[in-house]
Amino acid sequence: MTNTIDPRLIEKGLKLKNSDFFNRIDTQILLEIATLGEEIYIQKDEFLFKEGDPGDGLFFILNGSLDIIIGKKVVNTLNEGDVLGEIALIDSKPRTASVKALELTSLLRFSPSLFDEILEEYPAIAKRVIQTLINHIRTLTVSI
Repeated sequence: MTNTIDPRLIEKGLKLKNSDFFNRIDTQILLEIATLGEEIYIQKDEFLFKEGDPGDGLFFILNGSLDIIIGKKVVNTLNEGDVLGEIALIDSKPRTASVKALELTSLLRFSPSLFDEILEEYPAIAKRVIQTLINHIRTLTVSI
């Protein structure tokens, strides 16, 4: 009897591995992380969350595109392989931007408590969170 891994899980793990956020993390660890995330879908023009909403997790885009909106201005567009929601995980404050789907989009959602466990187990991911926050700050600074 052979153990088979769900092809969908392998696909999620590869997408994590090919992202800037997770590319330095061991593939076996990413397969474990992929099993923990909740896969969610949002339709075109649907909001994932709005500015001021409570932070309820970190999201990894599996497929699709999302606009990041502050006030009424689109400040960034995120695509497959991008991560969002990390600011609310760090400071537990309301969302700093709204996020709207440009097309049908699938995401992996990691709750704050689950992500805390992941950070404790895999400290290299904490460094990626910091680097991502710095990149967001730079992007916002340029757009102002």
